[in-house]
Amino acid sequence: ILLPILTVKSQFFLSTPLTFMLVYIWSRRNPQVRMSFLGILNFNAPYLPWVLLGFTILLNNIWPTGDILGLIIGHVYYFLEDVYPKLFNLPATYHILGAPK
Repeated sequence: ILLPILTVKSQFFLSTPLTFMLVYIWSRRNPQVRMSFLGILNFNAPYLPWVLLGFTILLNNIWPTGDILGLIIGHVYYFLEDVYPKLFNLPATYHILGAPK
């Protein structure tokens, strides 16, 4: 999902969007984990991607489109793998975005 979208956007260095995608998925799957950012800001794990995005905007003073696309793609992945099967009572082994065999 990540590669075709970011290739059209002409972003060829995919580490930041991939990192934001993985952070988003981890934070949604572990909502009860308490975190601290720089020892100042305490929050639950689902807010971690947004705290990191805000920190990136604060430091760079630009809109990080790669980071935002990573969050969007992470949300699509999370929805298709975790939320959608539970909505329609699909078996636990059912994966829409399964790896090739």
